[in-house]
Amino acid sequence: MKKVILSIFVVLFAVSFTACQKNEDAGGDKAKTTGTDTNKVAADAAPAKEAFIEKAESLPKTKVKFDKDEFDFGKIKEGDEVSHRFNFTNVGTNDLVITNVKPSCGCTTPTYSQDPVKPGEKGFIDVKFNSSGKTGMQNKNVTVTANLEENINAVLKLKGEVEPKKDGGKPGEEKKEEKH
Repeated sequence: MKKVILSIFVVLFAVSFTACQKNEDAGGDKAKTTGTDTNKVAADAAPAKEAFIEKAESLPKTKVKFDKDEFDFGKIKEGDEVSHRFNFTNVGTNDLVITNVKPSCGCTTPTYSQDPVKPGEKGFIDVKFNSSGKTGMQNKNVTVTANLEENINAVLKLKGEVEPKKDGGKPGEEKKEEKH
């Protein structure tokens, strides 16, 4: 009886192994005859570029010069807001078009020149940092995407220290705002 069960097991194993081998061969032959390339399929599945990146890459390139690309707001109290204007000049030969401005954190809000900036003209990027719920050293980045020559992204930095609010004090009682 044991020999019969063992024989059945061996036959089933051999049949399933042979069936799997035929499927792999068929798949391999099919890939060769249809020209399917697994690397190409993986590349096709990659996410498409965002529209603002495509636009920045498609426009004639130019150069930009920021007055400063970093702002140190010093020490503030938790809950205070700080704002800073980053001024820039289009030092290239084509219009500068900002297609996106993205902060590294939801506590940072940018606004910027929406119209194309002509060669030789100035533009701005205003950044507001809300320190509510933030304490300690803060380093926030704002990535500017535009039709720039060397790299379509420029990074602006905002840094400083947020001191914890004192017991009984209300956060955000003071606002520290830099003059533009």
